[in-house]
Amino acid sequence: MKSNIYDINYLDTFPFPTKELNISSNEDIKNYFFTRAKGESMLPVIKENDIVLIKIQNDISPADNTLVIHN
Repeated sequence: MKSNIYDINYLDTFPFPTKELNISSNEDIKNYFFTRAKGESMLPVIKENDIVLIKIQNDISPADNTLVIHN
């Protein structure tokens, strides 16, 4: 299956050291996912096509980089 970086249904796996995330259970790991950055709005920290680790949470602080999903 050919990967389309903008196809949200395409799943890929790779090893990642979860100890760095302070995850204590399998339930906690469900609060994280990877996505590929699109656009240049997060420059210079995040660049186009960077793979970004996202933590799902309801609260944010002004210092956070955030991904907001609407609808």
